[in-house]
Amino acid sequence: MSQWFVDRVAIVTGGASGIGLAVASKLLSLGVQLAVVDRDGSALQGAFGGVDKVLKIEADVSDRIQVERYVSTCLDRFGRIDMFHNNAGLLGPRAPLLDFTDEDYHSLFDVNVLGSLLGLQAVAKAMKASSGGSIVNTASAVGLRSVADHGLYGATKATVLRITQQAAAELGQFNIRVNAVAPGSVDTPALRSSLKGTSEDGGEVDRRVSRQLRKRPLGLPITADDVADLVLWLLGPASSKITGSINVIDGGVLT
Repeated sequence: MSQWFVDRVAIVTGGASGIGLAVASKLLSLGVQLAVVDRDGSALQGAFGGVDKVLKIEADVSDRIQVERYVSTCLDRFGRIDMFHNNAGLLGPRAPLLDFTDEDYHSLFDVNVLGSLLGLQAVAKAMKASSGGSIVNTASAVGLRSVADHGLYGATKATVLRITQQAAAELGQFNIRVNAVAPGSVDTPALRSSLKGTSEDGGEVDRRVSRQLRKRPLGLPITADDVADLVLWLLGPASSKITGSINVIDGGVLT
């Protein structure tokens, strides 16, 4: 299967850290022609600055013009798009639903929902013009059930799941598959930032992360590499008959 990836073209958004970085790194190791998008240009250069064959694009995924630019830049460089990991997202503040502000709402929905939709639209149009492709959206297990203090984030990810299923129904006729991964808690910079609160004690953050990651029947932490393996399977030929699926990877929390 690994040979299948050689010289195919992929875009990964939110690719400078966390799950996106893990996916981008694995794709690169398989010989994929890769465009990595992130709004943090410094983090993008830190992750891939020394890798000339990676097309590094700083962009805000919630801005249609910038989304169309990262897609057109990839097409200009590589000529097509075979795979798209539509991953960029924000965790946002941890708070009861009644405490979220208008600013919280707009920041989360602009990136997690509008950003996912804009990316899907632009990439799918490019895929329609060629021979199809595979899209994987990053949602969350929180989009499938309520979790304390994650109400607004969960609402954005539930919307991503619904968009995934709708897109799969509409785009299958063009040989475009659309699936979603729904991770539980994963040890990423975003999780650590959300758990930090007002504490600057690195040891306390480590303990909070450990407790968060082990609240599951398997008792094992989920890593960014674990999620990346699932994303690559969904992007690749082994899942060629699968579309519209929601793939939970949370160690059994939702069982």
